[in-house]
Amino acid sequence: ELFKFLSVFKWEKRKGWDVLLKAYFEEFSAADSVVLHVKTQAFHSKGSISATIVEFVASLQNARTPLARYIVHNEDLSLKDLPRLYRAADAFVL
Repeated sequence: ELFKFLSVFKWEKRKGWDVLLKAYFEEFSAADSVVLHVKTQAFHSKGSISATIVEFVASLQNARTPLARYIVHNEDLSLKDLPRLYRAADAFVL
């Protein structure tokens, strides 16, 4: 079973998504039983969040390959579904 990390934030530079992703992809690879769930929404940003992640990860010098699993959730969740998302995670990360 996968260990599930969860991070929830607005997609903007000051939230440190780059720091989170750098740490995650330098520490874990697909060989590790982990997945990072990123619940986010664009905030004054242009382009696709998924495309931005792919571009950012390609720029990393020390990312482990093959890349660790990650899932971007950028859809709206109802107030009743949000607690379910938190409960499904093993660890909340900023």
